[in-house]
Amino acid sequence: MLKSARTILRGIKKNELLLFLIGLNLMLFNFVMVHHTNVAFRQLEFAIMLFTLSYFSGISLGYLFSDRLTEKVIIYLIPLFIVVQLLLIIYIQPLSYIITSVVNERYGGSNLTPELGVVTAYLIIFIILFLGGTSLFSIFLPKIIEAEESNIAKFYSIEVAGSIVGLLLIPILSSISHLLMIALYLVIFIIILLLLTRNKLVLILTIVPSLLFILFFNQLDKKYSGWFYKQWYGEKKIEKVIYTKYSPYQKIEMLQLSKRDKMLVLNGKRQFARGSHYNYSYFIAEYPINFLSNPSVCVLGCGSMSTVGRIGDISSSIDIVDIDEEVFNTSKKYFQKYNRLNKLNNWTFIADDAKHYLANSKKKYDLILHDIPPAYSRQIAMTYTEEFFKVAKSKLNDNGIFSISSLTPLSSRSEYGKRMIATLASVFDHYIILQYRGSAYFYGGNKKFDNISKKVLMEKVNHKGKKKIKFLLKYEIDKIVDGVKIITLDNLGDLIFE
Repeated sequence: MLKSARTILRGIKKNELLLFLIGLNLMLFNFVMVHHTNVAFRQLEFAIMLFTLSYFSGISLGYLFSDRLTEKVIIYLIPLFIVVQLLLIIYIQPLSYIITSVVNERYGGSNLTPELGVVTAYLIIFIILFLGGTSLFSIFLPKIIEAEESNIAKFYSIEVAGSIVGLLLIPILSSISHLLMIALYLVIFIIILLLLTRNKLVLILTIVPSLLFILFFNQLDKKYSGWFYKQWYGEKKIEKVIYTKYSPYQKIEMLQLSKRDKMLVLNGKRQFARGSHYNYSYFIAEYPINFLSNPSVCVLGCGSMSTVGRIGDISSSIDIVDIDEEVFNTSKKYFQKYNRLNKLNNWTFIADDAKHYLANSKKKYDLILHDIPPAYSRQIAMTYTEEFFKVAKSKLNDNGIFSISSLTPLSSRSEYGKRMIATLASVFDHYIILQYRGSAYFYGGNKKFDNISKKVLMEKVNHKGKKKIKFLLKYEIDKIVDGVKIITLDNLGDLIFE
C-alpha cells in the first residue's frame, strides 16, 4: 500500500512541482494522442470522443486502484506505461486498420451483423486506448492530494495551472515540430519520475526507450504509415511515404506511387493524385472560367493547387486562401507539374481561415472556387452551410461564379449531396449543375445560367469524358432538392455524420 505520498515526495514544494508537471504533461500527451487517433480514424470528432472517453475511463480505473497498489508496484509500472504509450503513438493507425479488417471479415459476410462488426471493432480499440492510453499519474495522484487535505483546493489549482500552461504551449510547439512536443512530453515524464524515485533500473527502462523513440520516430512513422496506405489504397500501388509534416492542424504526407506519380494525404485522407488534375480540377476551375473574361479568382483551400495550374494563364489574379501554410509549402515543392506556381506570377498565398478571410476581406472576385475537403469535421463543415455560402455570394462581382463540387452522387442513398445542393440553391439565384461519374459540380451566381441551353453548356466542354457529362438546369435542380432540408450552423452534425 501507499502509506503516504510523503514516502514518494518529501516536502510540499516537491508536491507542488509534481502536480504542476503532471497537469502540463497530461495536456501534451492528450494532444499528441488525439492527433494520431484522428489520423487513424480520419474523422476528428469521432477521434476526440473515442480517446476522451477511453482516457477518462482509464483515469477512473486508476483512481480505483490507487489504494490497492504498493509504491514499488507503481514505480515499476512506469516504464511499462511509457513504452505502451509510445507504441500507441506509432501503431494506432495500422493497429486500428488491422482490428477493423479482422472484425469485418468475421461479420461482414452477414446482412444481419455488419453493425455488430463495427461496434465490436470500436469496442476493442476503445479497450486498448482505455488500458494503454490513460495516465499512470491517476494511480498516485489521489494520494498526493489526500496527503495535503488542508490544501486540496490549492493542489487541484496547481494541477489545473499546469494544464493551462500545456494548452498555451501546444500551438507554439506544434508550429515548430511535432517531434519536439513528444520530446518535451518525455522529458517532463522523466523529471516526474526523478521526483518519485532514484531506482536506476526504472530510470534506465524509461529513458532508453524514450531516447530510441525520439531517434527513430520519423523512420517508424513513415514505415508504418506506408504499410497502412498500401493496404488502404492497394490499387494505387503505393511504394512508400516520402515526406511527412505535422502542422498545428493536420498530418501532411506525400506518398510515392509506382509510376513516378505522387499522392497528397491529409490526416489519412487522400487529397490529390494525378487523376484529380484531369477531372476534378478541370470541372471545378477550368470549365466555369469559360463564362468569364480575364477573371479575378479566389481559391478557398489549397491542397495541390492543381486548380491554379489549370486557370493561371487566363486569370488576372489568383488569391489562394488556406489556414495551413505547410500544405501550401508541400504542394509547391512536390506538385509544380500541376500547379505551375514557378511559372506563374499572378498568384498570392494568404494564410487564413476561409471563413475569416471572406468575412473580413473587402475584395470581390469574378470566380470563387470552394476547394475545401468534404465535411468530415465541424470546422470544415462550417464552409458548407447556408451562412457561409451567403458570405461567399456577397464577395462575387456582378455575374461572378461560385464553384463547388459534391463528390457524393445526387442519386446516392446518402443525403449529403442533396442537402449540400439544396443549401446552395437556397442562397444563389442563378445556377446549373454539371454531373460527371457520380460527382456533381455546382456553378452559381452568373445570370447567364438562367437562359442558357444544355447545348451551349456542352459546347464549352473541353474534356475527354464529354460523352459522360450531363447538365442539370435550375428547374431540374429545384425538383431534385424539393423538400430537402438545408444545412445551417445549427445542424452541422447532419452533414458530418451523413
